[in-house]
Amino acid sequence: MIRAERHIAANERKDEFLAMLGHELRNPLAPIHNAVQVLQMHGEEATTRVWALGVLGRQVRHMTRLVDDLLDIARIGIGIEPEMLPHVFATLAQAERSRDRSRGGLGLGLALVKGLVELHGGEVSVASDGPERGSEFSFWLELNESN
Repeated sequence: MIRAERHIAANERKDEFLAMLGHELRNPLAPIHNAVQVLQMHGEEATTRVWALGVLGRQVRHMTRLVDDLLDIARIGIGIEPEMLPHVFATLAQAERSRDRSRGGLGLGLALVKGLVELHGGEVSVASDGPERGSEFSFWLELNESN
């Protein structure tokens, strides 16, 4: 029952994140649209072109970061094959994925997490009921009461 409640809570957090991300993706569109309109009306002026290119560049970089975040979230909670569980924290470890790498990364992220947590005297673990069943990552750090 606890696992089902966690799954529901995780889905709610994911839905909230996706709603926020959708809103954030729309925000850069207004300045991009305005810059294009200004270029269409006054594009012959050098200062206008410099201004518009600056706006377009900043907003496209912002949207790229947001889309990268969206792609990252699309790869979450997918599940892990039982035989892969002992290896997920190994450097360059990756589960089976499609040829287009849409679900794959470099295989460094979880190894880095494990290393950082252990450097701080902690532990990290993973649990999954298998593909399409989600994954649960946990870590523990020692509380330093001297501060």
